[in-house]
Amino acid sequence: MYDDKYLLPNGETIGHMRKDNMDWWTTKGAQSEKPEKRLQYYNKFLGNIERNVPDFDIDNYKGKIIGEACGGPFGGIIDIHYEEEEKYQIDIFADDFGPLGWTKKNGSTTKWIASPCEKINLPDNHLDVMFAFNSLDHGWDVFESIKECVRVSKHCYISFDTNRYKVPGYPDLNHYQIVDHEKVTKFLDDNYSGDDFDMKRWHWSIDVPGTDCLKHSINVLEFFIGKK
Repeated sequence: MYDDKYLLPNGETIGHMRKDNMDWWTTKGAQSEKPEKRLQYYNKFLGNIERNVPDFDIDNYKGKIIGEACGGPFGGIIDIHYEEEEKYQIDIFADDFGPLGWTKKNGSTTKWIASPCEKINLPDNHLDVMFAFNSLDHGWDVFESIKECVRVSKHCYISFDTNRYKVPGYPDLNHYQIVDHEKVTKFLDDNYSGDDFDMKRWHWSIDVPGTDCLKHSINVLEFFIGKK
């Protein structure tokens, strides 16, 4: 399988990560990640968008083509809010997630795109809107992932952790790239603050545990990019 040709920065193959991922989803994740348990986190993200992006309303995209990066087998934010819409779930493990049938309507309105976020297998501007919540920092290259999310969508709303690489015990199985807050915000300002885009960004802090048994502060970076 192609997975085993590629080593992650932590020395594991993608095949190992796939197995570890699916083992987790079909045991712990099947309970801990149910939509009703994730809703508080999604609502915080959507509330932050409402406060920072004028005229945002989740219902603005009803009847549109909707996408999400790594929303998981339950379908993430978009399966909760867009039951009838044509939806795309983009994930390197999408070919495993889709057959589980955990999305509403048994997945009949969801198309699963087995792509890394660094190279999404969709045409330019195919999605009217794309969401990526707590996902892009789990891949290989957050900068390429942002560019791809912008390429395939007309509007995108993104949230991910930054500065985790400063926490003792990094990297771990799920966070193995360096995502530096200052570098990412500079990248956004340099590439998406011009006349062709409407860009808004904000951040907030949370404490995460390190292997030193202490709590360490990291930044959660969130932003909107829309094409004019």
